[in-house]
Amino acid sequence: KMPSNPTSGGLKGFLQRAYGSSTKAYASILPLCSRTYAFLSRSGFVISATLFVTLIPLIMEIDREGVVMADEKLKVADLRSKGFQDSQMMQMGLSESAVYGTSVL
Repeated sequence: KMPSNPTSGGLKGFLQRAYGSSTKAYASILPLCSRTYAFLSRSGFVISATLFVTLIPLIMEIDREGVVMADEKLKVADLRSKGFQDSQMMQMGLSESAVYGTSVL
């Protein structure tokens, strides 16, 4: 005798039940996914804007500082070849790290 519910057994019934439960799960998860996407897109914008405002100028400043240090080291080498003492170069306003060759980085 045939079962009263045609989707109750066999592979066809299993697939139909699986499809039904997956569509119910999708319908219940969809609002959560859309809220999560909205939150992540807003927070991603805030994080990227903050990095753009703070990190990019910091990187540029560190690079500029390296260029200035290289220039000061060239000046120190030139002044040493002309016979200037370390104290005289410090009085001229050259940085201590350029005169003595120490570096924090």
